[in-house]
Amino acid sequence: MNFLHSLAAYSVFCYVFSVKDRHNGNILLTRQGHLLHIDFGFFLQNSPGKVIETEKAPFKLTSDYIEMLDGQSSAKF
Repeated sequence: MNFLHSLAAYSVFCYVFSVKDRHNGNILLTRQGHLLHIDFGFFLQNSPGKVIETEKAPFKLTSDYIEMLDGQSSAKF
């Protein structure tokens, strides 16, 4: 449930604050199961070379996240 709650909060945060660069290399899980983003270098549309809009998706729901939520048919999903 810690992962579920932190994923929901993380998704809303990324959408509201336009967090970019959300690939799996920037995501960690704590021992308690919380999702943790570790690199905010591309925060608020800030990216190398002043390129704006590096990502179009408001949040990412990867197959790994769905698996951790016990699949699309689970109550968690």
